[in-house]
Amino acid sequence: MPAGRGDCCAECYWHQVYEQRLRFNLDVLNASIQPHYQAFSGWLLGRSGAHKASRYLDRYLTFFQMLERTGLIETTSYQPLVKEFGAEVLRRYQLAALWLKESGGWIDDEATRLNDSEQRSINRLLQGISNQQACDVLVGYYEYLQAKLMRNEMSLRSVRLALTPAKKLLVQTLTSKRSIPEQQDVAAYLSLVPGQKAALHGFIAYLNRSQNSQLSMALIQKTKHKSQAKAALEMRLAQMVQKPETNRRFQERWAITALAYFHGLTGPAIRQLIANEGLEDDGDGLLFRYQGLTYWIPKCSMQL
Repeated sequence: MPAGRGDCCAECYWHQVYEQRLRFNLDVLNASIQPHYQAFSGWLLGRSGAHKASRYLDRYLTFFQMLERTGLIETTSYQPLVKEFGAEVLRRYQLAALWLKESGGWIDDEATRLNDSEQRSINRLLQGISNQQACDVLVGYYEYLQAKLMRNEMSLRSVRLALTPAKKLLVQTLTSKRSIPEQQDVAAYLSLVPGQKAALHGFIAYLNRSQNSQLSMALIQKTKHKSQAKAALEMRLAQMVQKPETNRRFQERWAITALAYFHGLTGPAIRQLIANEGLEDDGDGLLFRYQGLTYWIPKCSMQL
């Protein structure tokens, strides 16, 4: 026999603990809810054994007290319970939910449960912005999305997915001492999370309408491509500096690449002019004359 239990076996000991806790908990409940709690406890005993059942009794007492206060013990639908307690709370009492389904014909509603979780996530997104102007923008965007939801143009999950990057952009903008995002804020945010571009598109359009902003996703993409192109030109120039050549063809390639990198001059006309007229050496670098303007570029021997 286990120490401290006299002649009582483990199963008998835990059964006695179960009975004692059950009697005590029944005294806490009103008479109207006692039969339901007792029926659940018996079901729990048969399913889990006396040891686990005795440990769970106090935990599920809280759930039945909640049912007692709200008068929902007789319901056979998931929706009133979700509306009252929320899906997150009900997940903590899964055994009671299983008992309600098996014994009372309680109908589980996955769609209701998922919608409740989405709505609670949305409610959390709408909190936590102390700047009133930024908060008003976020709430206004939510109301716009909610109107689309009511017209069955989007799902509750889509509302949450649209609000998430909107809030993150507003929070990032506030760190720059601005309430309303500007072009550089959008560019900075998307440089960190480029995968959010599609999700952020609706919020950018909303800002342009509601705040008279002139934000452009296309400009961000164009800037990104220009940065990548300039990085490629810089790499090409560095490679040429590493292995310079004196032949005319190399010098023309250097001039074409340097003019594109330093001055953004590109195209067939530029290449043709370089091939036909070359560049002027001013001692310090090379001069290229085009449409009445003079452009200076370093020589290939110079350190970039």
